[in-house]
Amino acid sequence: MKHARGTRILKRIETEAPMPGHPGEKLITVEEFLEYEGEPDVRYELVNGRIVAMAPPTAGHGALAVNLASLLRAKLSLPCRPYAQAGLRLPNRDDAFYEADIAVSCRPHARDGKWITGPALVVEILSPTTMAHDRGRKGQDYRLIPTVQEILFVDSQSRWVQLWSRQAEGWFVRDYIGDALVPLETVPGGLSLDDIYDGV
Repeated sequence: MKHARGTRILKRIETEAPMPGHPGEKLITVEEFLEYEGEPDVRYELVNGRIVAMAPPTAGHGALAVNLASLLRAKLSLPCRPYAQAGLRLPNRDDAFYEADIAVSCRPHARDGKWITGPALVVEILSPTTMAHDRGRKGQDYRLIPTVQEILFVDSQSRWVQLWSRQAEGWFVRDYIGDALVPLETVPGGLSLDDIYDGV
């Protein structure tokens, strides 16, 4: 049996500044974005004041999302719980609104709320078409949310999980492969790759 636990050296993650808009370009605010309807079967995000259509999820992506949501729901105790397709706002920014695959929060939320407050863990399931954005601009912006302690990236093409964790010295990353156990401060007992990828 393979017991791969990823790299032992934690790498620091640097922060990148937001991309400015083009001269004369009409950028929109979060409030305007939340009023935007678009196509009924398309999910959208607001990135640097621009509305961006999200790629439709694959079957593997959907299976991983179900596994992760079920695992998190079983391991967390109320008031903490996972939220699927979770809307996330950035503090002091009116040009970005993201939809995470899953976010964990321990704060109460209104049933008609459009975003999650106080997310502690954010989970993104990676595909070839979304990996660069999810681990780039999106991941960088998630780190601006002060309550976020961990960001978990789960690859949909192979058994590979990457964990970004907030520490006193800054943000660090560690990779997990094979049948490793991913230790999480936000989830008692962590998550095993065998459970995450069960049936996928």
